[in-house]
Amino acid sequence: MTKIFKGASSKPLTELPSMLILDREISDDTFRFMCWISNQSDGFFYSLKNVSKCLNYGRGKMQKILAEAEVRGYLARISGRNKRGMLEWHYHVFVCKDECLEFKETQLVNESGDRQAE
Repeated sequence: MTKIFKGASSKPLTELPSMLILDREISDDTFRFMCWISNQSDGFFYSLKNVSKCLNYGRGKMQKILAEAEVRGYLARISGRNKRGMLEWHYHVFVCKDECLEFKETQLVNESGDRQAE
């Protein structure tokens, strides 16, 4: 099952950064998704199906939104294994590109450490 997580913020309330508000390269649908995500509590996650239902978006639209958010630097896509050992994707969404980049760098360091341990 694909899961979508809200990236943790260092602030108790998530503000929408000017960079996101003024980003003319993201669609209105992606902006709405980012606003909805920012309104959720830190550490929450929903399935892709539930997010689609909450926003009244179809699966295809959600896939385009996730792809756009990733390309624009607001989303980090991490692969993992579920309890049955099957590959699944986790999408960590941030309203600040710097926090997303920092998260990605942390994940790369963790992955390289895991590989060295093997």
